[in-house]
Amino acid sequence: MYIDNGATVDATWTKAIAWSSDNTNWNTLNKNGLSVHHNIVNKNIASPLVKRSTSFLITIKKGEDELLQFDIQDVVGKGTWAATAAGLQVAVDDISNWISN
Repeated sequence: MYIDNGATVDATWTKAIAWSSDNTNWNTLNKNGLSVHHNIVNKNIASPLVKRSTSFLITIKKGEDELLQFDIQDVVGKGTWAATAAGLQVAVDDISNWISN
């Protein structure tokens, strides 16, 4: 997954957050009214269906509606978004900054 401030992807997307699964075809969210939330989820399940035991989740909401949720471990190109509590906070801070600018 790729995610960035919209204007970083396309100079005309100044009011958007952009994300893509392939770094070619992009989706956008209008920044107006968005908020960012985070959660660390520990899964104590030994199952081949569980991708990893701990997820570092970001949820982007508009009001109470969840518009986008992802694990920062699935994000490409954001080296400071480490799979730690501190790395998760960096991701929250980055996205909050995108929303406010």
